[in-house]
Order: sequence, then C-alpha cells, then structure tokens
Amino acid sequence: MFEERTSRDTSNFAMIAFRLGILITFVVMIARMFQLQVMENQQFETLANRNRLLRIETPAPRGVIYDSSGTILVRNRPSFEVALVPEDLPFDELDTEEIDEEAVEVEKVLRILRADVDRDVALRMAEILFIKLGYEDFVRTVQKANVPITFLDEPAFVTPVTEEGRLTVAEPRKVFFPDLEQPLPLEGLVALVQRAVAIQSQGSASDPVPILDGIDRIRAFEISEESFRIPAVRINQVPVREYIYGDLLSHVLGFMGPIPAFVAEDYQKAGYNNPNEKVGLNGLEFTYQDELRGKPGVRNSERDILGVDVRTVGPEVGPVPGFNLYLNIDRRLQAIMQDALQEKMTELEAPWG
Repeated sequence: MFEERTSRDTSNFAMIAFRLGILITFVVMIARMFQLQVMENQQFETLANRNRLLRIETPAPRGVIYDSSGTILVRNRPSFEVALVPEDLPFDELDTEEIDEEAVEVEKVLRILRADVDRDVALRMAEILFIKLGYEDFVRTVQKANVPITFLDEPAFVTPVTEEGRLTVAEPRKVFFPDLEQPLPLEGLVALVQRAVAIQSQGSASDPVPILDGIDRIRAFEISEESFRIPAVRINQVPVREYIYGDLLSHVLGFMGPIPAFVAEDYQKAGYNNPNEKVGLNGLEFTYQDELRGKPGVRNSERDILGVDVRTVGPEVGPVPGFNLYLNIDRRLQAIMQDALQEKMTELEAPWG
C-alpha cells in the first residue's frame, strides 16, 4: 500500500523568506544612508570639520602706553622661546631596551640649553613644566625618575580674592608645595620634558611643546645654529611686555598674566579663545584690556589624520594692532621718573668709564 506523505515542501517558503530578508536589509541600509547623508548631513559635516580644520589665532601687537609728553611707559619687546616637536624626536627602539633614544635626544637638547650648568635655565624650565603638567603629574613624574624633590612647609599657595574680575588680594593657605627655587637634576628635567611631550603626542604630534622662554636674540641665534644636531627644536618669537620704569608705576599701569581660571568663562564669552593668552590683571592694563589688546588674526588650517598642517582653508584675516594709550602724569611723579631714568643711564655708562 502507498503511504501518505505528511512532510511539506518548504523550499518555496524558505526562498521567499530569504528574498524578503534581503529586501528588508537593503531598505534599512538605504534609509540609514539617507538619514546620515541627507537628514543629519549638517551635524556630521560640522563634526568632520572640527576634526579636519583648526582655527589658529595670531596675536595682535598690544598697544603702547605713553605719558602726556610722548615718553614710552610700556612697550613690547621681542623675546624667544624654545620648543620641542614630538614627531621629530626619535622613537624608542624595541631592539635596544637598555637605551631610551628619546631620553638621549632630550638630554642632548637640555645640555645645549645649559640646563645642567645654568641654575636660572633649570629653574625656569622646571617652572614652565610645573605649570603645564600640574602639581600631581609634576611630582609623580619626578619621583618616578628616582629624583629627590623638596617641598615647602610654609604657606606657598594662594587663594585669589577678586573684585569685579580684578585680582585684589591673595590670602595664603598652607599646602606642601614643591620648592621650585631648588634646581632639579638633569634626570628630573628629562623625565618632565618626556612627560610633556607624551601628553602633547596624544593630540597633535606636530605642535611644539615650549620648554624654555625668555631667550634673548643672541642666544636664540646660537641655538638655531645647532639645529642640524637637534632637529626637534623650534625657536619661536613671542612678544613680552616691558615696563620702562619698573615698579615705580606698577600701581597705575598694573601687570599682565594668563587668564585666571576663575574668570575663564567670562573671557571665553568675550571672544578669548586661547586660555593661555596673557591679559591685564590690574591697573590700566586691566581697565583698557580690550582697547590695548587689538584684534587677533585668524586662519583655518586643514590637518591630516596625523595632525600635520596640509593647507590653509579660506581667507586669512590679519591681526589689527591695539590702540595706544596716553597717560597724564603729575609733575611730582614725572620728576621721580626722570630721576629713575637718569640713574639707569648712569648704571649703563659705568662699565664703560
């Protein structure tokens, strides 16, 4: 007898389900592509431009301050800083575990800068790296390099007291602060520079890391002549504020420094995009900050995936110098200034007999 077939032929059903699955997948992919490229195009284009384009500001020459007779009270003078480009430093070869090529190169740079024999250079370098790395990272890096570090047991940190954004009083509170008046050995400075370079390499390895400033023109030329031995070194010119009469007019002219953290948001809203920009903190430098500052220049630089500048995109806007300021000074203060100027001229002429 013939047996009744109870199984069903599911080949047609499986083929239909397979084709339907492919169709649904293509519909979902096309819908997603439409969402990304059409509906959310503006959002992703903005994010891509943030990764690709970098807004670079060129500081404008700060205005000069004169007295009523045209005598310069405050002016700008050129100064130079030494920086290291992380991508130009040698890599640490895995085959030579006992030798750190990057540390050897950094040590060579520091010896050329005389950080091993010049106390002032070592102190200033440690101060710059302390500001860049911060308290905890600075101390941890030095101790990890087995370099002894001394701490102050006196009030060495200040809590700023402000009045309408102006620094007025600083009340000390006691903390254990590294004694930056004691120069670090060369091993400690090398470790700190390597740490600063490593942090910068996480962003753009082509951006230089400043390690020393206040270099005069002659010393800058001497270091530039050694560029064939230290290809990672860059000499950058930076303007510094010079007060002709020193402390005599400090209560009137004020002083400058980096933007304080407690007013950083206010300055950012006012168009200050660089948190390290130096601004007036008191006196006329503070009161006429916007007028003296001028308007910085702007250019948009296109960078590749490695952070290397490829080209400038769009028009470049040049900086607009700040306005000069003329100050009325009474006769008594003017006489004191003349005496101070005469004393300075006498000191300069003394070595020449």
